[in-house]
Amino acid sequence: MEVKTKVPENAKLVSGGSGFLIDTKGFVITNAHVLKGEGAIVVNSLGQEFKASIVYSDKNSDLALLKIEDEDYKQAKAIPFTIRKKSSDLGEDIFTLGFPRNDNDIVYGKGYLSAQTGFNGDSNTYQIQISANPGYSGAPVFNENNELIGIMSSRQKLAEGVAFAIKSDKLFDLVETLEENELTKDLNVKLNKQKVKGAKNRKAQINNFKNYIYSVRAFN
Repeated sequence: MEVKTKVPENAKLVSGGSGFLIDTKGFVITNAHVLKGEGAIVVNSLGQEFKASIVYSDKNSDLALLKIEDEDYKQAKAIPFTIRKKSSDLGEDIFTLGFPRNDNDIVYGKGYLSAQTGFNGDSNTYQIQISANPGYSGAPVFNENNELIGIMSSRQKLAEGVAFAIKSDKLFDLVETLEENELTKDLNVKLNKQKVKGAKNRKAQINNFKNYIYSVRAFN
């Protein structure tokens, strides 16, 4: 049976990356540079497509927010990870899950936090040692304590295995910006700050998180 795509007829896919749920109401974070089109769909690891609207995009922070608006979307009870507000430690083991290959296969990558600042000393990002592909843009970066510590952003082309992640505390700034804006204040995005006592076993963590991570595809 052919599955009907949620991409509108005659629309052309122009860019893509990864994204993840930050609020069970259907709010998905990705990078602003992932959304080169006027509209977007998100696709989960089972290949299910959902219509989404772009509700916020900021090129300076390279963060964008999508809202899944699709009757096929089933709201989960809770987000299975904490969004970390404090800075993370140098040398901390980290891992990411995303869709770097333009298909529906979720890909796992692991590494460590190699610098507290990003490219040219940027204090809004971390430098992380991990094999990164451009399609990882917008993917979540977790530590072993079920905490989101960052969002994959740009890749330094000169250095193999060096990537950058926007610090997770920038999500709190984003929510504050939404609350201060007349057009977005009623979105009521809630970030999970409560500690999650989930599994520390990596396979179990991946299993718990993968349904909250999406391939993001933008179209014109």
